[in-house]
Amino acid sequence: MTLEDWSGSKGWSSLPKSIRSEFELGEEIENPELEKYDQVLMIWLRNRLQSVTNDFLCEKLNIEKIIGEPVKLESCPCCGYRTIGARGNYDICKVCWWEDDGQDNQHPERIIGGPNYGISLAMGRYNYLSYGLYDPKRTDLIRLKADENEFERGRIFEFADNKFLTEKGTDWKWKITLPNNV
Repeated sequence: MTLEDWSGSKGWSSLPKSIRSEFELGEEIENPELEKYDQVLMIWLRNRLQSVTNDFLCEKLNIEKIIGEPVKLESCPCCGYRTIGARGNYDICKVCWWEDDGQDNQHPERIIGGPNYGISLAMGRYNYLSYGLYDPKRTDLIRLKADENEFERGRIFEFADNKFLTEKGTDWKWKITLPNNV
């Protein structure tokens, strides 16, 4: 079971200690449909949907209008969607699955660190535009990736003249050079 730290989430501290302990210790929940877990579900929903666009929610809920604005997250440096809590904290984008190590337009062709399994940011951008994920070999992630319409787009990367990858509104340009095995 993957444990999530909800200790800083609004409403978490008001839950009964016994329920918080079940989740903090990773105990298996025998009957998750019990009413006593409804508050936990609401906390999860609030966290999961806090940055989702109003248009996406209206479509999914089949309603006309939502009052209030979603929380503005940082743009993923790979796909450009606002899915990252804070840059450089190794958050994983829900759209393209890039793990944000803080790298950006300065030397995106370099592989820094290792959270993205030997794929440079520039190559991750190319792969996202071509295949929908930063790593096209990770077909297991396709069914897990979030709908692009779910999040606001903060940055736009695009192909130019079939030779370059660019970021709209900036001077950034990368000459597409594919490895031999692509």
